[in-house]
Amino acid sequence: GGQTADVVARRVGGDDWRTVGRVAAASVDALPRSALLQERLIEEHARRLYADFRGAPGEATVELGLLVGDGSVDALPTPTRDFLPMAEMVAAGFVGVAKKQNGSDVYALYQEPFTDPYDRAAVRREIDELATSSPVVLFTWSTCWFCTDAEAKLRAAGVPFRSVAMDLWRPGGPYHDLDLAESDGSMDPEDART
Repeated sequence: GGQTADVVARRVGGDDWRTVGRVAAASVDALPRSALLQERLIEEHARRLYADFRGAPGEATVELGLLVGDGSVDALPTPTRDFLPMAEMVAAGFVGVAKKQNGSDVYALYQEPFTDPYDRAAVRREIDELATSSPVVLFTWSTCWFCTDAEAKLRAAGVPFRSVAMDLWRPGGPYHDLDLAESDGSMDPEDART
């Protein structure tokens, strides 16, 4: 069993800490490091939630902290931008507060109840199979502009690819909204380009 804590953010120098999500780690002591590993994602999400957190490109506008048991906030230090091994990155997790309930942002979609049992080994095998199913495989989110832009650029460049929309993924498929048109749920990787 892991530990979780609320992640809060405020404008640099401000007093108004606002909840932006939760971070998870193996232990209470690892929670600050987990938040720092996810710092870019958390800051980006804070800026999406709160317009007054936005600033000029490159401007440091947001400070992050963890809400502790007594209701106080432990401010997080500014992280260093190092290369991190994959094992360290996957030891941390963040889930943000939904921008609006029943919205289409990634965190609103994560709030739906998932009743299927989770088999980590089976999911890992399926992801490994997907990752080797085409020379280029994009793991995307169907409502992510950056993802659809990347798909469009690959199409324009004539690069064969397969796109797997993680918000549409269910064990055994479909893997993308394009799959929904296939009667048997299967998809030829070349068909993903069109």
